[in-house]
Amino acid sequence: MPKVSVIVPVFNGEAFLRECIDSVLAQTMDDFELLLGDDCSSDSSRAMLTEYRDPRVRVFLNDRNMGLFANLNRLTAHATAPFVRFLCQDDALVPECLAVESEYLEANAKIALVICSASDGQQEP
Repeated sequence: MPKVSVIVPVFNGEAFLRECIDSVLAQTMDDFELLLGDDCSSDSSRAMLTEYRDPRVRVFLNDRNMGLFANLNRLTAHATAPFVRFLCQDDALVPECLAVESEYLEANAKIALVICSASDGQQEP
């Protein structure tokens, strides 16, 4: 069983989707599963998802548009890890994200939710 289930609902996300997925696959911690759920995209998102051959990636292709929350619920139902990390299709994780978050949660059993700060990717001077 993986330590973290990363859940990404997808709908017409081709502009940022590859960067999002690649940022998860580039994590310093590799004890995770990546669950991607396409909600009947009309762009190339669905095709992009089926290109990944990493055993940590599981793709769910909805046969009808379910909407964001039904898609999230479907993906969450398939998660097998004790920790779930929600990620938007237009976001990317820094390489240490999953390691830091899971380490913190393991060390602080009473904590049920963690969030992180956002960055525009630009270095501060």
